[in-house]
Amino acid sequence: MTASRHQKIRYRLCYNYGNKLNADGRSPVAVEARQGAKRIYLSTQVMLYPDQWSNGQVVNHPNAAKLTVWLARQMHQIEEIELDSLLHGKPMALSQLKQAVRSGAKPSASVEEFVNAVIEPSNRSRQTKDAYRTLSRETEKFDRRIRMNTIDHDWIERWRSAMLQQGLSENTIKGRLKMLHCLTQEAIKRDIIVQDPFKWIVIGNMTPKQEFLSRGELRKIERARLTGKEAKVRDLFLLGVYTGLRWSDLTSLDEAEISGGIIRKRMYKTKRDVTIPIKTLFWGKGQEIIDSYQPITRLCKCVKCNSTGNRIIQSIAERIGIKKRVHFHLARKTCSTMLNSLGLGTGDIAMILGHSKMETTQKYYIFGKEESLIKSTKKLFRQQKESPDEESFG
Repeated sequence: MTASRHQKIRYRLCYNYGNKLNADGRSPVAVEARQGAKRIYLSTQVMLYPDQWSNGQVVNHPNAAKLTVWLARQMHQIEEIELDSLLHGKPMALSQLKQAVRSGAKPSASVEEFVNAVIEPSNRSRQTKDAYRTLSRETEKFDRRIRMNTIDHDWIERWRSAMLQQGLSENTIKGRLKMLHCLTQEAIKRDIIVQDPFKWIVIGNMTPKQEFLSRGELRKIERARLTGKEAKVRDLFLLGVYTGLRWSDLTSLDEAEISGGIIRKRMYKTKRDVTIPIKTLFWGKGQEIIDSYQPITRLCKCVKCNSTGNRIIQSIAERIGIKKRVHFHLARKTCSTMLNSLGLGTGDIAMILGHSKMETTQKYYIFGKEESLIKSTKKLFRQQKESPDEESFG
């Protein structure tokens, strides 16, 4: 580590640091940050004419006094970022300061502050952003003092042990660790974390849950006598089974995407286009549901959020004697597993689900292979009676 990296950064307000006026004759005011022989300029977004700046202050401007105070406050806020890092024993380089100012994330930001500064403004999906907010809450529950720049190997291992003691599932723990790993990578890009805390940590792959509804369980849901919102949630769930659409795609389904017995839709999560032949798929049961709700938004907008829909469909399942945990993503897995059991090829199932890789379909969405094997062997040996003559096998 160079000596300049340990030196305290010096700050001052600077006008026209590029010695160049723009087309209308103005130039920016910036905060100059100097460390040793190096310096950077951080924009304040304030543009002034040459006669409006004198001795580090705004003059000849209608709001001169207020702008002078505001510029000074900006400079102090930038210095606070460095001081905050120094208080946590982390000397700051100019490159780190620049990244922190750009991202709005202080080096000593909490996980929640970092998520708000980096993840929220990104183009990630709303579901992903919600998951990161949940992650920030869980890390704070474990350690309220944790900051992004203090996350290290030992802290991660202690958090993993705590999650195991809580009795969380292996997949839940792996999922949280993978998200934290992504978050630390974002921090590394911004020089907030110097050494990768996950360098020697093996997270491992998620173990796919072999969950799906049997045809008998599906019939129970179909035949349940329901009214009002429960009936709509049940029908929305069944539409998920008969189309394979995710919650986000079900609830955004529009009349314009349905034509001639086919759904043509760009998926919300992956931005991939899917074509679903609902008129022929599952004997047209999906088409029947769509026909009974005109416009389809009457059904798709019956609940506002995924958690509410999951709570209602789980309540219905419990009342009709289904002991499995029933949720809307289970509809998608049931769809793919049923299509496979009916003989549809993996490639076609992947197209319906909108997967770019068949491996995803095979690993996470097609289950019930043991049941299929048992049925096949039963059928085979019903057809072939046992022979007392061993030579008959030759």
